[in-house]
Amino acid sequence: MKQIDERDIMFSRMILKKGSKEYEEYYKKHPKRKKVDDNLRNKSNIFSNQKAEKYSKLSSPLVDAGFQYLADIKHLAEGKTTSEKVETNPKEITEQLKIFTKYLGADLFGITKLNNNHYYSYRGREGNYGKKIRKKHKYAIVFLTEMKEEMISKAPNIEMTMASVKGYVKAGTIGMWLAYYLRNIGYEARNHLDGNYLLVAPLVARDAGLGEIGRNALLLTKEFGPRVRIGIVTTNLELISDKKRDFGFLNLCNACKKCAKECTAESISFDNFSAKEKISIDQAKCYEKWSELGTDCGICLDVCPLSHNVPASLLNKLQQRNREVIGEILKY
Repeated sequence: MKQIDERDIMFSRMILKKGSKEYEEYYKKHPKRKKVDDNLRNKSNIFSNQKAEKYSKLSSPLVDAGFQYLADIKHLAEGKTTSEKVETNPKEITEQLKIFTKYLGADLFGITKLNNNHYYSYRGREGNYGKKIRKKHKYAIVFLTEMKEEMISKAPNIEMTMASVKGYVKAGTIGMWLAYYLRNIGYEARNHLDGNYLLVAPLVARDAGLGEIGRNALLLTKEFGPRVRIGIVTTNLELISDKKRDFGFLNLCNACKKCAKECTAESISFDNFSAKEKISIDQAKCYEKWSELGTDCGICLDVCPLSHNVPASLLNKLQQRNREVIGEILKY
């Protein structure tokens, strides 16, 4: 799969300032995106737009506060590694990291060996826009935090977005603690958190055996469906990788299409897809809906059958390619 350029994602496009060198260069290369992006850029920050349909004077500032906190700590993602290295072996430290990470509050844990396509080719966020990503680590420690079903079920209201930012904050904090720990025992480590990723988080989580990419371009897990936020710490410490897994979600997504049917932005494709394809949505349509609502919507998370405690016995049959079980799962 071709490397993804972070400058192409919607959040990166929205920070471009009209008339700047970056703005001119980007839309010279992507002229068809200019009109749509200019219209969206003129709208207020999503979560502080008081004219938005779901804006709450009491609750919306809590969402902004979470993202402000993450912005304030993101410079701590990298740091100095102590010169004295604690000797360990891959099996021992992998097991210790699993125990530590779950103790710190992660719900799921995995490790994968990284390849070039896990990383963005160029950065697209403020302060680092346009920089080629060169320093790359060998392994990724991946951990997921659950977003509670009762909050996601309120989508597209502000409760869903509060669950979302809580997940980002929790994952970012766990990652920071782990990165500091690894540097303190003599190994390079970098925390990848909201607004400061060097890699494409769902792809890394998929290859760490934690789930598969669904129709809505989100990671689907056996335990929580898409109701997760992803944290990643990368390191050159030798670890034991988990295997990428086939959960059978491809057949479910091709039969289901609930997220496409219920997406009021019409940003999710109805087309069938294969495991070899890069799954994507119409980012501009999705972002525009967020702007109208003043939340990050989340309808596609709520309507996914996997979000609603499907029994493991059914999911095991799905993994075994039992087609009859799809109809039972779609009832959730």
